[in-house]
Amino acid sequence: MSMEKSIAEKSIFSWIEEKLAPIYCTSEEFIYNEMESQSGYSLPIIYKPFDVTKNPIGMIEDVCMIFFIQLREKEKNY
Repeated sequence: MSMEKSIAEKSIFSWIEEKLAPIYCTSEEFIYNEMESQSGYSLPIIYKPFDVTKNPIGMIEDVCMIFFIQLREKEKNY
């Protein structure tokens, strides 16, 4: 049985190498570097158009408010 399994495993790996031609890459390259947006464009400050007329302090307040809202949501889930 062990010999049969070994032969089957070798043939599976051979088939993968022949048909799919995999190349070595790190998880960073495979998952993150090819993504257009890791957040799905859901980061309100990052993807929000830059407004030169907006007070920078207001932007900081926005970021803090978003952080605390997310923190509260996480607490609700635990």
